[in-house]
Amino acid sequence: MPIKYVMNGKYLESVIINDQVFQADDENEITIPKSLLKDLKLSEIRKDVLIHVCESIQDGCVFLDTCPCQIEKIDNKSAKIFFDDNGRRKYWNGNIGFKKYMETKRDIIKEREKELNDIKFIDYDDDDDNIFLNYSSIIQDTCLNGIIQYDY
Repeated sequence: MPIKYVMNGKYLESVIINDQVFQADDENEITIPKSLLKDLKLSEIRKDVLIHVCESIQDGCVFLDTCPCQIEKIDNKSAKIFFDDNGRRKYWNGNIGFKKYMETKRDIIKEREKELNDIKFIDYDDDDDNIFLNYSSIIQDTCLNGIIQYDY
């Protein structure tokens, strides 16, 4: 299943996969359902395009079933995944407080970065309503299916 890029000069206008057209979100950013990405090879992805992975898009509404993430191609054998983990306190109903949950996650990411160096902590922000945790990881694979399986 080939991917076709529609460019407007140096900027991405849209992407066509399986006769489905996806309009660019921003200059060179695009949101695509992972079901359409899984059969693509990393060699088919442009280095200048950032892909936002989603579960589906229905009537212009993007649905996520995991932590929001973006894929940035490094070369034909590796990609960098950016994770944008966030949430709002008032929608949390876990057994422990949302702040404690996100702080624990942050601490695990920082410890893993220190010990294994396979993940990079970017930042953590708590504005007393929302909590944002951003981190990244480089994944080695030639297929997007192998890369998006890390989408958690």
